Amino acid sequence: MAAQQFTKAYDANMSSLQALETTCEADEANLTAKIISLQLGTDDGVKVTAGKYERARGVKLGNLAFEQYETEVDEQSIKAIHQAKGDTFLFKGEVYVQNKPAKVLVFREK
Repeated sequence: MAAQQFTKAYDANMSSLQALETTCEADEANLTAKIISLQLGTDDGVKVTAGKYERARGVKLGNLAFEQYETEVDEQSIKAIHQAKGDTFLFKGEVYVQNKPAKVLVFREK
């Protein structure tokens, strides 16, 4: 049986990437679910960041790290830094911050 999934819509005018990260950490705890993707979307014609979660039991939740990047070189550098710290890379995604799209890498901190 496939794990139950949830999608949450986050306002495109989120004040900062840190605010979105904190909100997603709280949602992981409230839903007892791990985040599996972030992507640009719309909800009734309004821009949103769509966060997809999957029900999780017995796994570490919270302690997320969102890192904005522009280029493939940025991406590789950021991944190397987090790997050196022992963090786990989760996925690449796209989000809205202050109504502007941004590419992000999402990690679970050690």
